[in-house]
Amino acid sequence: PPASPPPPPLLPSSPGPPPSPPPPSPPPPSLPPPLPPPSPPPSPPPPEPPPLPPPSLPPPSPPMPPALPPQSPGPCACDDILLTGLDEYQNYNNVYDGMYNRTADNTTADHYVYQGRLGMYLYYVEDSQMWNVGSVVGATGLAMHAGVTHCPTDLSNSGWTVLSQAAALTVECPNTRRRLQEEASPPPSPPPPSPPPPSLPPPSSPPQTPAPPAPVVEAIFGVAQNISFTACDFEGLPNSHSVPTRREDLPDAREFTAVMR
Repeated sequence: PPASPPPPPLLPSSPGPPPSPPPPSPPPPSLPPPLPPPSPPPSPPPPEPPPLPPPSLPPPSPPMPPALPPQSPGPCACDDILLTGLDEYQNYNNVYDGMYNRTADNTTADHYVYQGRLGMYLYYVEDSQMWNVGSVVGATGLAMHAGVTHCPTDLSNSGWTVLSQAAALTVECPNTRRRLQEEASPPPSPPPPSPPPPSLPPPSSPPQTPAPPAPVVEAIFGVAQNISFTACDFEGLPNSHSVPTRREDLPDAREFTAVMR
């Protein structure tokens, strides 16, 4: 085949404007702000306290006991009884009259025995229903009073008989009489305060006796010297002695201490 013609020569291109820069890339899309952390679930409400029990009612009060029937008075509450007026009818002095103390013995369940001085007694005899004053409990006494009262202080003073003769004796509780006297009399005024005791001078010290001077005995060094002195024996009697002792056969531990001047 025939050869192809050569390509035409390239013509120099004229300089043109510089190429325009590429357009800027679009900004990246903005991200949404981060979401806050999820809040914790609400805590469950506290459980409701259990319902309180209904208030307990006080137990019904027990019914009042039926009234007791009246009873006879109990034994005498006075332990010491003062009897006066009986010695006057016998020309005695402090033989029957005086204080009678209640003992542990009784003649009935509610009648105690009261013992006075010199072996006299105030007691109740159930057979005769009489209070008696005598030396033998249970026997008919020197003075008698008819009455079933438990306490002899409740007896009337004019109902006594002494050797079948009407007599007026007084039987009372001394504590009651003392209380009545205190209620009747006004309280005593307090005594005035006593003056303060005079101040005593301070005790003077006893005079001191000067010590007697020590006896001085002239002695020569190396020469034996007899020294007379007085001592007391075991009975406290003074005896005269001398040192050294003349009892050569017995030891003698006594000694003197001397100083040289």
